[in-house]
Amino acid sequence: MNEIKDGLKVILFLRETFPKAKIVYKIGNHEERLKRYVQAKAPELIESEPKTVEIDPILADVKIVQSLSDIINSYNLGVDVVDDKRIVKVGKYLNVIHGHEFCGGISIPVNPARTLYLKGKEIALCGHFHQTSQHVVTTIGGRNISCWSVGCMCEIHPEYRPINEWNHGFAFIERDGDMFEVENKRIINDKIY
Repeated sequence: MNEIKDGLKVILFLRETFPKAKIVYKIGNHEERLKRYVQAKAPELIESEPKTVEIDPILADVKIVQSLSDIINSYNLGVDVVDDKRIVKVGKYLNVIHGHEFCGGISIPVNPARTLYLKGKEIALCGHFHQTSQHVVTTIGGRNISCWSVGCMCEIHPEYRPINEWNHGFAFIERDGDMFEVENKRIINDKIY
């Protein structure tokens, strides 16, 4: 429940800070697990008319629901939730995915952005690997293809994976018509680089 509260705090902060911005929340593999868990372990909570429950002040208006999409939408913050494995397009060229969408998945790569390029062969950005990286290729035809993987905002050394190569980070994407610019940021010792 703490992860849901923390996630909602981030979304509320983004909406307050950028009141007119389009915010898109792309569902990943962990959010999909929540939905599967509720369906398997607590199907009685899934109702056609959800009830309001008192869980915590920040979640006071959250209904008993089967997915994180329903929780986010219950706040009416104007957040577009992409809750399937669809690609989110930024402008004409940038494909944004979570990273778990590829059939068979992607094993833990040395350079996640390079692996994203090898799997997708298109300009893309993902976050699934919790590592900041970039890979740039110029094709034989002169086309420039860049791929990025974004760091995470979660616990760096969780109990289920205490040793890993994760880093905190986020990305800004500034769009100008069909074109875009990516600023892939790392957070090290509470400083943004």
